[in-house]
Amino acid sequence: MPQQTAATAALTAPGAGQAPEAPPELANLQWRNIGPAFMIGRVADVEGVPGNPAIVYVGSASGGVWKTR
Repeated sequence: MPQQTAATAALTAPGAGQAPEAPPELANLQWRNIGPAFMIGRVADVEGVPGNPAIVYVGSASGGVWKTR
């Protein structure tokens, strides 16, 4: 059986993949829509996923959409 590395242990630990808790001073902040706005450039929108800071969607002015992994 392969030996488990520290990185593998961290990724498979209970709670792995969950968003970290926000510091107390940020606890009362809420997600909100701040657009539409006057846009110049090629990125039309950037949206995060509440509760998972590792996922971000980016929409381009030409119609493409990208998602982080």
